[in-house]
Amino acid sequence: MKRLSEVCKIVGVTRRTLQEYDKIGLLSPTEITEGGYWLYDDAAISKLSLIQIFVKIGYKRKDIIEKLENPGLDLLEEYQVAITKLTERKNEIDGMITYLRTQMILCNMPKQFLNKIVGLDAEEILGNKSFTESISTDAEKLREIEDLDDESVQPFIALGMMIAGIAFFRRHEPSSNEVQSYIDDLYNYFLNLIINEDDELTDSEKVEMLADKYNSELVDTITDILTSYLKEEDSYKSMCENYGDDAVEFASEALIYYKKNHGGTVNE
Repeated sequence: MKRLSEVCKIVGVTRRTLQEYDKIGLLSPTEITEGGYWLYDDAAISKLSLIQIFVKIGYKRKDIIEKLENPGLDLLEEYQVAITKLTERKNEIDGMITYLRTQMILCNMPKQFLNKIVGLDAEEILGNKSFTESISTDAEKLREIEDLDDESVQPFIALGMMIAGIAFFRRHEPSSNEVQSYIDDLYNYFLNLIINEDDELTDSEKVEMLADKYNSELVDTITDILTSYLKEEDSYKSMCENYGDDAVEFASEALIYYKKNHGGTVNE
């Protein structure tokens, strides 16, 4: 037997809630001592747990009373209904959390990317959706990234958004200044990301890489990685495809032109 205060901690209810349950006949204490303590046995605590689940999935208290007083109550069926409803609620909450985390990542992206995209005719590219809304439609896919809230992973998620952002320039030629300037920002962002993530690099090596960032070997390496992300990483690819059937092809062409224009090796 456990006192009311202990039951409140175990099940996560308030003293007032238990008093109300007793008042309406939903759940009464198993015993009240001479000293006025309300005691609950294991069966009562289990019943209370079930009541709270019913409350969480939206049943009104009078409906819960009817269910529990029904001698033909099929608990297994009720459990399945509860699981279904709670799963739907969990998915909805997970979706909202993912949306908010995605927006936080979006807000932390370097401003030059957002400024360039905001200056485009988003309506022509996305219809009535904004860039933010379009990114948010990928929340279902992003939810598969278990460590979405990991600060070390977020820059790479932002990278995926930036790669997808190339598609915003489809009204221009892949070789245009607008597109190539955007990719140059993307190149530099990823280069800095690599340098910051590589613990084996010394400070002098990092400075040297940044000073010689456009050497053909480095251009080959970075553009090849970005292209492979675009074509082979499902989460990155799907974000780009969100902006049109030809988005991945356009972004790939733009990256190839950037590579060629900076002395990289291009297989004809």
